[in-house]
Amino acid sequence: MLEPERSCPYPRCEGAPEPRDLRCPACRRKLLPCRVCGAANRATATYCRHCGGSLTPEDEWRLPRGSAGQTGYLPSQVRMAPLGQPANHLRRRSLRLAVDAPPVAAYDYLFVPTAAHGLHVLTVDTLESVAVLESPFGAPLLQPPAVVGGCVYVVSPRGLAVFDLARTLSGPTMAPTLIGSPIQVKDHIITPPMVFGDMVYFGTEQGLCRVDPRGSGTPQVLASGRSYLLARHGETLVFCPEEQAIEGVDPASGVSRWRRAPKRWQADGLRVRPQAGLMSDGTTLHFADQDGTIWMLYPETGDALPMVHRPEGVTGLALMPDGGCVVGSIGGLFAYDSAGTRRWAIEHEELECPPVVTRHLVLAGTTGGGLLLADRLKGSLDKQAVGSGAVRGIALSGASVLAVTGEGDVTAFDLPLEEEVATRA
Repeated sequence: MLEPERSCPYPRCEGAPEPRDLRCPACRRKLLPCRVCGAANRATATYCRHCGGSLTPEDEWRLPRGSAGQTGYLPSQVRMAPLGQPANHLRRRSLRLAVDAPPVAAYDYLFVPTAAHGLHVLTVDTLESVAVLESPFGAPLLQPPAVVGGCVYVVSPRGLAVFDLARTLSGPTMAPTLIGSPIQVKDHIITPPMVFGDMVYFGTEQGLCRVDPRGSGTPQVLASGRSYLLARHGETLVFCPEEQAIEGVDPASGVSRWRRAPKRWQADGLRVRPQAGLMSDGTTLHFADQDGTIWMLYPETGDALPMVHRPEGVTGLALMPDGGCVVGSIGGLFAYDSAGTRRWAIEHEELECPPVVTRHLVLAGTTGGGLLLADRLKGSLDKQAVGSGAVRGIALSGASVLAVTGEGDVTAFDLPLEEEVATRA
């Protein structure tokens, strides 16, 4: 009998993947290698079946800004080469459908929300369309989905639907199944879904809501008032009520733990800029106001420090692993250190979707169908045309970069890995 680390973890497969293989050579299903011993595990495994080590998959872009903290930073297990190496395996596809929300990548699939034709599911490797998940109550999909724990959470302005991917992940074909019935919401949903334990949270025109999709299916209002920008800050759910403050609530009881706003806002009448996002690094919260100031908030004390000022209109933020941040705006792409000192700038590029930060790169989409790839430390630039119309979002899956425009053009390519570059040298 094969040792556990050399046998395929899926049933009815006799394949023998090598340590750290990303796919079984026999059944071609995705593997999650253990970072400790290299053993092959199923894509949705939590602990290694051989050594028991944690298998929290960090290389899947499951939410529009990459994590529950919404940081826009991808701590990938895949070690990509620095900028300047040629990309591999360029592939393109046109859905010929309007896209108004960012895509999400997970489990080797790309999930693209369309304005009128549901959630399209494409394979990352070939961009083949393998499924279309119906929009809840036939409404347009204006928010990206969340893909968590083998399920896809899809929201439209009118409701929520949850699809189980278990059969897909344990079998050779895409076969999502609807869990229960779609859950209708009276007030329009205006945020992506946030999964926290067994509950799904979302903001509506009238308040912050949660629902147990496997329970009664009746949404519960936790806080009243138009609710924007959900993020997870440790064990606290953070949101923005009426654009006027940042509030943290207990996700179980809905009880407010704190409510903060920069003191300057009261005098100047400023509010949060929803387009820029709200993100947590576990200690501080970052967000922008309508005046173009990027704030760093310490929620436990209420201290709010102005970090950067971009008056031309902030369209997205992403955090860097060293405490700095990247700011996308209608005037370009800018990188700052933790003290707010500018590291580099790429000007005269109008950006729309939030930037993405990886170990080596910063990626951002322009309103003219271009994808910017900048060296994270130096700002040196490559540019890739990805279609017509504004880039709605960027997703990452392993070494693959995927971009989707508002016209439904999908472009994907693979960034070279460090070992590939070393072999060529």
